[in-house]
Amino acid sequence: MTAGDLPARGGEGREDGRVTDGDGSASARAFRDGLRAQREIYAELAAHTRRQGEILLGGRTEEILALAHAKESILARIDRIDARIAPQKQRWRAERARLPVPVREEVQAELDLLHEALAGLIALEGDQQRHVESVRRESADQIRRIEGGRRVQRTYGAPAAPAPAPRRLDRSE
Repeated sequence: MTAGDLPARGGEGREDGRVTDGDGSASARAFRDGLRAQREIYAELAAHTRRQGEILLGGRTEEILALAHAKESILARIDRIDARIAPQKQRWRAERARLPVPVREEVQAELDLLHEALAGLIALEGDQQRHVESVRRESADQIRRIEGGRRVQRTYGAPAAPAPAPRRLDRSE
């Protein structure tokens, strides 16, 4: 079974997504398995996100396009699973109290892990975006300094002075 596939549900399936197994355990386990599959796919998405900053900063157009397509494909897999588990997700709060405790705990643990994975992915995306913006700002500042030096040189006909080296502000020296 790959992360994008859900195992077959036990019991007899119904049109509303429920599995008729008496206590709802099979339906809950199918929900848990779908959540696990989504979490595994989100881990793939995080791996692509880690590479994203390097690729963007490198300006490697082919790799940027390949990354965008890969992320789009991953999100489509998540959407397909989400559509499959939507009935269980909608009923989870109402039906979880009726489930056997071990099944309820399994599903809740998977929900918690999925929420952690999503929070981590959101933080990673933010970190990557801030890093790329920082490098771009730094590059733009360097370009402005160089361009300013060239303007001075054109105006006065003399070479521009080199930028001063950073000074230490430690008074103990």
